[in-house]
Amino acid sequence: MKKQLHRMLIKASCILVMALLQLLPGQLKAQSAKISGTVTGKQNEPLAGATVVIKQTKKTTVTDVAGNFSIDATPDQTIVISSIGYETREIKVNKQTRVSVALNTTSTTMDDLVVVAYGTVRKKDMTGSVSVVNVENAKKTASYDVAKLLQGQAAGVTVQGSGEPGGFVQIKIRGISTFGNNSPLFVIDGVALDA
Repeated sequence: MKKQLHRMLIKASCILVMALLQLLPGQLKAQSAKISGTVTGKQNEPLAGATVVIKQTKKTTVTDVAGNFSIDATPDQTIVISSIGYETREIKVNKQTRVSVALNTTSTTMDDLVVVAYGTVRKKDMTGSVSVVNVENAKKTASYDVAKLLQGQAAGVTVQGSGEPGGFVQIKIRGISTFGNNSPLFVIDGVALDA
């Protein structure tokens, strides 16, 4: 009887130790905390649209118009902050809950860069054509639809409506009779969508 009781106590102890060992990694894992901050340029102006990425997890956010951001991170992670025309900065989180970052401009002049939907390309490396739509001219057109504001603003862009109230609008690039795909590529928050 004593041997059985002793075996049961050893078995229960082993189960308890195994359960504690399974819980231990979760307890040792660093707790995620909300990190907020501000991104500014060289002259202390807020940078809207700067990308803030957690290097280890690729979790991403973008700064608002005042240059502010908020993202969850653990103390062992690194925040990577980048913006077009500025140098990329990496900051170790450690125990910080508030981060202020001033980005320096890059030595590349902006005249040599063309901003495309999801990045930048040097002018000398561009293989296609680029059209620029002046927003002030587009605002002069009275329309409820952003696609219709493009009509007549860029060469080679055709906007056709279905004629129905609130109907779908088709945007075609390089004319209607093109053999290839002449629909635009829309990139929204870094996600490419077909028209």
